[in-house]
Amino acid sequence: MAKSSTALITLLQLAEKSAEQSALALAKANQQVTSAQEQCEQLEQYRREYLEQHVEMLTSGIESQALVNFRGFLLNLDRTIIGQQEIVAQNKRVAQEQRLIWQESQRKKMSYEVLIEQEKNQLAIAEAKRDQKQTDEFVNTRSAVKFQNKGYRS
Repeated sequence: MAKSSTALITLLQLAEKSAEQSALALAKANQQVTSAQEQCEQLEQYRREYLEQHVEMLTSGIESQALVNFRGFLLNLDRTIIGQQEIVAQNKRVAQEQRLIWQESQRKKMSYEVLIEQEKNQLAIAEAKRDQKQTDEFVNTRSAVKFQNKGYRS
């Protein structure tokens, strides 16, 4: 059983290392999601502020070239926002994949821990049985000796 214990401990150590690595990858993916979302929010805030600043210009009248430039800038800004939203969505998919990998590595690690615990329990039960057997043999031997000694005295 010592060999299987060593093997299980080695497998547990490998699973722990894998779990740590996947946890780091998950943390990095989550950080990338947060960063991409913040950038997207900044772009959307900039767009709102830009519109607010130019509302008066739009309502009071604007030259046609300035209007073309204004619309072109908003169109480019909208494209940039859409691109950033796609980056956010992609980062979320990666984070979800990393979460699944991390969960699987945690399940593996826990499985090895359970197997090691079961093996320890089996060893403890076997040792308790051996101890009980030795105790029983000792008691039986002692009883037999006492019985024999009583038989000779009679």
